[in-house]
Amino acid sequence: MNTESKNNMAKEELKKLVNIRSGYSTRTRLTRSGSGGIKVIRPADISMWQPVDYTSLQIMDISPRSAESHYLKSGEILFWGRSGQIYSVLLDQVPEGVVAAGSFLVLTVHSGQTRLLPEYLNWFLNSRGAVRYFQMITGDSPQRVVTKAALENLNIPLPKPSDQFQIVKTWNLLLEEKELTMERLKIREELVNAVIEDTIEESVADER
Repeated sequence: MNTESKNNMAKEELKKLVNIRSGYSTRTRLTRSGSGGIKVIRPADISMWQPVDYTSLQIMDISPRSAESHYLKSGEILFWGRSGQIYSVLLDQVPEGVVAAGSFLVLTVHSGQTRLLPEYLNWFLNSRGAVRYFQMITGDSPQRVVTKAALENLNIPLPKPSDQFQIVKTWNLLLEEKELTMERLKIREELVNAVIEDTIEESVADER
């Protein structure tokens, strides 16, 4: 894409394209439930570019009636912007009865609109451009917090949906390649360590 095309690309404030709400919160501390209750996604349960493992979530003592309006759906995005960390995670194959902790912001793309793909939005929120915007807004404090208002006012470039799809596809291929490279490096490291250990053992044996 040339410079002129980039400059002419449509941009829109995020609040015009998505609904942003806080996760489930209570006035009292959540406690684990021995039986029944609601599964809660906490900050420790998510990592950038990794799917959520719903089977490992803690079950909290929460009334389904009070939590029902906070149930998460596939295609929604969890945004974390606290304690010096800024990233988002796209939710997929969400089972019924799962909520996000109150420290998250939950983004839902407006139904019926076709200008913004959730997958592209998640990619953009993790991009260098978006992170620079959030850092400019919040400053350098390790305790910085990205507020709902700051997220709503984020201007997001809107390529054609077909281009959004291609961007996400290309990025996912890169992540797959990176994972395979890390696996190969791990195997290589194990082989090198084994050779070094064998060399040391043989050298010590020769000196006896």
